[in-house]
Amino acid sequence: MNARDLLESFGDMLDRSALLARETAMCKRHIQKDAFNADYWHNKAKRNLAERKRLQTQLERRQKQLNYLLSSLPDEAQRQVLALRYISLMSYAQISETLHFSVRHIYRLHLKGVKALDALMS
Repeated sequence: MNARDLLESFGDMLDRSALLARETAMCKRHIQKDAFNADYWHNKAKRNLAERKRLQTQLERRQKQLNYLLSSLPDEAQRQVLALRYISLMSYAQISETLHFSVRHIYRLHLKGVKALDALMS
């Protein structure tokens, strides 16, 4: 797994966790409205909660791993850009506003940071 895959997988796991939370809420609404199929919706909600719990454990491990890798980067700006992009899930424009750099410079820092992480990982 290269650095970009590792970074992007964290966001993918966060998205999956949010989806499971929405599906669980939907199941709970169905349980109240559809008494005939309440068992089905209850079991589906239970499976979603179990999967979300497993995913939360993976997310915690991945975040520790990312924090360790990012702390290894020598350049503070690259570290900030990657953390904001992949851990805080901010867009390049939002990062630009936060760090007071141009969007173009954020792209450059991002690319250099990912290359530096690849070098650290190999």
